[in-house]
Amino acid sequence: MPKIPSEPMNFSPTSSAETSSAETSSAETSSAETSSAETSSAAIAKSLTLEQIRELGHRVQEAQVQKINEHILDLKTAYAAAVRDLRRAFEGIGLSFEDGMSMKQPQFMAHLHDYVSHQHEHTGRIVNGIVPKKYQHPTNPTLAWAGRGLKPRWLIEYLEENPEASIDDLRIRDTDPH
Repeated sequence: MPKIPSEPMNFSPTSSAETSSAETSSAETSSAETSSAETSSAAIAKSLTLEQIRELGHRVQEAQVQKINEHILDLKTAYAAAVRDLRRAFEGIGLSFEDGMSMKQPQFMAHLHDYVSHQHEHTGRIVNGIVPKKYQHPTNPTLAWAGRGLKPRWLIEYLEENPEASIDDLRIRDTDPH
């Protein structure tokens, strides 16, 4: 049984003298060369023994398996990195990985909103683009204002109804950074 060399085989139909003279001559691309290459591939296939063809097939299969295994390893690495990032993200908003993954989107969004609101109450800083409230109606805590833009109607009405009151009387003291 002939053994196929581990080095790539040169299946060129030209002799070594023709090969060296072809390498030194100028490179010309033409349709004749393309058809010549196709003809040489057919000649190569005819010149191989059945055992050589089988060995070549095994090498191709081994190379494909190796590429697939490398791709699987890359996917496993990417999956592990994604899970690690999700764990960190869930921990950042006060959830375990299992709880975060088991929640449906509306539940998760409600939890996230509650978490962000809680952060505003305690830090007084902007979190994820939401500005914390600075002023609040004294009898109706659902009426609040961040202190940006036009004054809300409830604030104007309250100050008109209570001329002795000032806007500082309505400031939420817990989030006051001063």
